[in-house]
Amino acid sequence: MFNKIFSKSILVITGIFILLATIIISHVVYVGGFSFWYDPARDLLSALANSSKLTLIGPPSGIPGLFYGPYWIWFLSLAQVFSKDPRLITFLVATIPYLVVFPFILSRFSSVISYSSLSIIWLIFILGFINYFTDLWNPHPAPLFILLTIYLLFLKTNTVDLRNLVITFLAGFFAGIVMNFQLSFGIGMIFGLIIFMISEVIYKSYNKKFELKRVLKNFILVLLFIFGSIVSFTPFILFEARHEFNQTKVLINAFTHYGEVVSQTGLAKIQIIQLLIDRVGNVLHIPFIVSVTLLVLGLIFIFRKASKKIKTQNTKLVIILISILFGVLCVYLTARNPVWVYHLIGAEVIILLLIGVILDKIKILKYIVGFWVLILFSYFLFNQIQSWNNNPQNIYGTLAAEKGIVDKINKDSKNQKYVVFAYSPAIYTYEYSYLFKLLYNKDVPYQPELNPTDGKLVFLIFPPETEKAKKEDFINYRTPPSMYKTEKETIQRNGAQVIIRVKF
Repeated sequence: MFNKIFSKSILVITGIFILLATIIISHVVYVGGFSFWYDPARDLLSALANSSKLTLIGPPSGIPGLFYGPYWIWFLSLAQVFSKDPRLITFLVATIPYLVVFPFILSRFSSVISYSSLSIIWLIFILGFINYFTDLWNPHPAPLFILLTIYLLFLKTNTVDLRNLVITFLAGFFAGIVMNFQLSFGIGMIFGLIIFMISEVIYKSYNKKFELKRVLKNFILVLLFIFGSIVSFTPFILFEARHEFNQTKVLINAFTHYGEVVSQTGLAKIQIIQLLIDRVGNVLHIPFIVSVTLLVLGLIFIFRKASKKIKTQNTKLVIILISILFGVLCVYLTARNPVWVYHLIGAEVIILLLIGVILDKIKILKYIVGFWVLILFSYFLFNQIQSWNNNPQNIYGTLAAEKGIVDKINKDSKNQKYVVFAYSPAIYTYEYSYLFKLLYNKDVPYQPELNPTDGKLVFLIFPPETEKAKKEDFINYRTPPSMYKTEKETIQRNGAQVIIRVKF
């Protein structure tokens, strides 16, 4: 009786919370309160170029000379058909997919995870990963495609019929798509899933009378999964065929050197394991040791319950999830190339589904986690609603703040021709290039050296708290004191400084 009341209450409260969260997320996007920096601005400029000439590669990866697939650029370019405004683009390629498509796919696991448990993990996802809904960044779509791949493999059976062939091919294709968005994680994921599928074939052959014909038929599904992954790299293959397979050589070099192609040091081995397991634990504000204990005890309980009937759907889903974690850890713990925190984007999907299965098996834990998540989410909503009074123009790095700087410069120019230089440790300033083009149809090269060197009116932009010595060096280099003088200095509400320099 209590379980039914609890389940219905969770569903009702989740519905209310989701409605409020949707309003909050939409408000953040509408007012431009999301980050607008180097990567998203660069990708939006690439998407503009893609509309006139189709690109077969995407943003650069962490391995020099190797690029992600073009799908992210294609998505952005498709959204730009409707509007060039980063707010609408964000809503189309990030907000709607995560508010609509992600929970829809999640709901398809209702045969193994109850709706109340799905509601709890959906709230946890919003609670900890709201930036997926609001920030344009190449790795952010990966969790959605990871969830879709897991669902398709979960649907797959070992019968070789048309339905299974299509499902297996699509699972491989979307696993390949994950690699196109999140290269390192995608490699580990595909490796883990291939191990899962081969192990499944071997297990089936040992539990039935061995027939070579049946085993070969089942291996067709494994090959079809791999083929689907390869098909997702069709743009990459076409690009390589036209460019002497340079990226392929880089990739082979990375594998033959165990990934040791850059000199930076990333996460330590123990940090990788800790952050992977604690991907959701830090969202729930529970210690790492508690996260590990709950996962281990929960998995032991699941396998004990399923030992009499190993073919249960619960067990199949858990084995798929563990296979992915195993594959990812194998890649991350053996590669010498640095592993960064963002390489773990997508791991939360696996951990959340495992938590969902565990919550359904241990009712008391479900009640405790459910109440705790409702408390955390209430506090989250309260803070988000309170933040509505904060003008995003006051926060440097948001779209609204960057737009405010661009508007201010255009106004102060008083319709005169002007040149813009923005100081950045990254040198390139894609964000200003995109916004000046969008708002005032003005070309501001993201490469500073492409700017005119003899401009009569020059605007210099400095981020908050730029060191005095670096600021003076930048001013003197871009506008030599022998040729320019300062006409005006202003400090924006977000702390950025704009200096107007005029030629003698």
